Amino acid sequence: MVISIYGGSGSGKTTLATALQQYFLNDGRGCYLLSDDDYPHRIPKRNDEEQLRVYKEAGEDGLRGYLGTKKEIDFARINEVLAAFHEGKDTITLRHLERKDGEISSEETDFSGISVLLLEWTHGGSDDLHGVDLSVFLESSPEETKERRIRRNRDENAASPFICRVVELEQEKLEVQRKNAGCIFFFLHSAEPVPFRSRPGIFRDRL
Repeated sequence: MVISIYGGSGSGKTTLATALQQYFLNDGRGCYLLSDDDYPHRIPKRNDEEQLRVYKEAGEDGLRGYLGTKKEIDFARINEVLAAFHEGKDTITLRHLERKDGEISSEETDFSGISVLLLEWTHGGSDDLHGVDLSVFLESSPEETKERRIRRNRDENAASPFICRVVELEQEKLEVQRKNAGCIFFFLHSAEPVPFRSRPGIFRDRL
C-alpha cells in the first residue's frame, strides 16, 4: 500500500508521517518513509533561484506553471519507485538529494518485508503522481504555513514577500489537489494534527 501525505510547507507532514510509520511498525507491518526532499530536479538553493528567475521572466503565471509541476519535480523517477514497489521488488533504487551542488546520488534500498510505503510530499495529491492507494491531505492556510515555517527556522527567507507569495500560489494548487484526498486532517491551535484515531480503522481497513 502507498499512502501519500501532502499539504503546504510546514503543515506538519513530517510529524504525521513519522507518527503513521510508528503506528504501522507497532502493528508489525514493514513501513518505509520516503520524502519529497529527494525528488526535485534541483537542490533547494538552486530551486529557490529558479523560482525567482521564472517569476522575474514570466510573472505569477509563469510561477504557477512551475510550482509543483514536472518542471520542478521529477515525477517520472518517483513514479518508477512506486511502480517497483507495487511490483513487489525486493530492492528499489532511491535518489538522495543533498543541499550542495553536485550532491545527488542513488542507492539500492532493501524493500523486502515492506508492505507500506509512506510519501511525505507537498504535492502528493498531484495528478502527475501515479500509484498512490490513499492520499492524506493536511489542511492549513498560507498564514498558518508562514507561521510554522518561521517557527521551525528552516530557511532564513521564510517571511520574505516573495516566499510568502510562493506559499500562497502553492496553496492554490493544493486546494485543487484537495479533491484527490481520501482523508483530510486539520490542525488545532497546538499545531498538532487531529489524531488519526478519529477515523477508526481507516488505515487498517485499506491494508
